[in-house]
Amino acid sequence: MGENGDKAFVAHFDTQVGILQDLTSSRQGLAAALRQLRIPGHYATLIFSAIRQCSEQVMRKQPGRKAFILLTDGVAFRDDTSIATAIEFAQRADTILYSIRFSDPIKLYLPVRAAVMAAASERGKRGLTRMARETGGISFEVPKGQTIDAIYAQIEEALRNQYSIGYTPERTTDRAGGPKGTYHTIKLITKDRSLTVNARAGYYAR
Repeated sequence: MGENGDKAFVAHFDTQVGILQDLTSSRQGLAAALRQLRIPGHYATLIFSAIRQCSEQVMRKQPGRKAFILLTDGVAFRDDTSIATAIEFAQRADTILYSIRFSDPIKLYLPVRAAVMAAASERGKRGLTRMARETGGISFEVPKGQTIDAIYAQIEEALRNQYSIGYTPERTTDRAGGPKGTYHTIKLITKDRSLTVNARAGYYAR
């Protein structure tokens, strides 16, 4: 990590959002932060708040290529921040969102509880897919027979093989691209329709 100047940080999002390790190129520092992760006594999963806070406090200040990698089942619980707000803050910070989704098997011998958990799991899956799609990232599952390391390798490959494309929007108002803060949707299509494009869904005028 240190050879090419890449940096990473570690944050937890349970009953609160906290940064365990600030941006660093030290693998030892990051590993030590991961070992600090603990399951709290009370249950909560503040996924969207974590994206919002880390976008504003960490990522927005950084130049260059930026990405979040979320390791979660995607089910937000007791989170005051909405998914739309989380996406907005990530987009404003020019940050791509990748997710690695995993969840425990649902126990079918408790039918009512199983139905509730299945619905929450599907909602979490859709949320992770939406956040990845609207920020230009990818949402991964952890299937049987594949390790998280293999998924991390795919994410690294995606980040290493990105194109940066820019354009100047037409002057539709007194300010180019609309008033400051206006959101504009964009769609990137290749001539070869067999290719898959992962690009952010829009941008905020500056």
